Amino acid sequence: MAEALDPEAAEPPDAMAGWASFVAQRLEFEAGAAVAADALYTTCLRWCAGHGAVALEEDAVVAWLEAQYGVTLRTGPLTADTMVVGVRVVL
Repeated sequence: MAEALDPEAAEPPDAMAGWASFVAQRLEFEAGAAVAADALYTTCLRWCAGHGAVALEEDAVVAWLEAQYGVTLRTGPLTADTMVVGVRVVL
C-alpha cells in the first residue's frame, strides 16, 4: 500500500501517448489543408487537459508533424501568423 502512495514509484505520464491519441482523433492530413500553428497547439492543449493527458511541447509537435507527415510551416507575407500546411483539425 505504501508503494501506491509513493510519488516516485509511479511512472511519469507519457506525453507521446497523449499526442498520438490527439492525432488519431482530431487531425486529418491533406496537402491542401492548413491550420494556424497557434490554433493547432491550443486545440492540442485543450484536448490533453480534457483527457488527462500530458501535452508535448510546441516545438516537439511541429518537429513530429514534419517528420511523420511532411507538413510545412509558412508565415504570411502581411502578417506574423504561422500556418501549418498539410494538416487540418477536425472538430
